[in-house]
Formats: sequence, C-alpha cells, structure tokens
Amino acid sequence: MSARHSAEVSEPASPMLAGLDRLIAIVDEQEQTLRQITPDSGRRSIGRSATPRGSADTGGLTPTRNAALGVEDLTVFLVRLRQMKEWLEKDQRLLTVVDDCINQRVRVMEHRTNTFNMQLALLGALLGSLFGWLISAAQSPTALLQLLLHR
Repeated sequence: MSARHSAEVSEPASPMLAGLDRLIAIVDEQEQTLRQITPDSGRRSIGRSATPRGSADTGGLTPTRNAALGVEDLTVFLVRLRQMKEWLEKDQRLLTVVDDCINQRVRVMEHRTNTFNMQLALLGALLGSLFGWLISAAQSPTALLQLLLHR
C-alpha cells in the first residue's frame, strides 16, 4: 500500500464521516471507562432489588446498576453509530442527502442567530443613544439622578 493510498483511507471523504469518527472514538472511550468502573456490566440482571423500609424506592437501580445500564446504552449507541458510518461510506447518495440536510439546518440556525444578534445590536445602540441623550439633557449624571429621584 502506498503512502498516498493510506492517507486516502485514513481521511474521510466528508466532514460528516470525520465527525462520526470523532463521535465514535468519544463514545468508545466513555464505554471503556464505564466498563472499568462496573466490572459486572456484561451481566444482565432483571428484577428489582429489595428496598429496606424507610428508604426511598429507586426502582431497584443502584449506582452499579445505573452504570451497567449506561454501559448497555452506550454499547447500543456505539453499534448504531458504526452502522450509520458503514451505510454512509457505502452509499454516496445517502451521504450527499444527509450532508445537504445538515447543511440546510445549519444555514437556518446561522440565519436565526445572525438575525437575533442584529436585533440585539440595534437595541443596544438605541438604548445607548437614549441613555446618552438623557445624560446630556440633564447636563450631568448628578442632575439626572436628582430629576429621577425628585430631591
């Protein structure tokens, strides 16, 4: 395998695939960390643990059981992410559709954010001008305070 070919293989063709690679790495790291914390996460225990009288009912979920459920959830999520990545790598049309859909949503969000920022800047300029006019009308901040407090 040439150096050029290995660089092509390691570098995803789409920012979407690069993002999926990063997300898979992050989730895989979290899963490994949880597996180290809960060594019995490979076993499934169905059913509730007995709750002593006077204590809150947690639904049978102890901290270890919560972590085990977290490992199971992360494992399922990781499998699904890898499946999505495989589909997107195999089907260029699907990748294009997903990229276009995400790009469209990003443009809408950017437009909304830019509109909000423009409105906020105009409001700030208007309020600043109004405040400046009030101060200049009163000739000094002390006189303005006296006018507002009627002393």
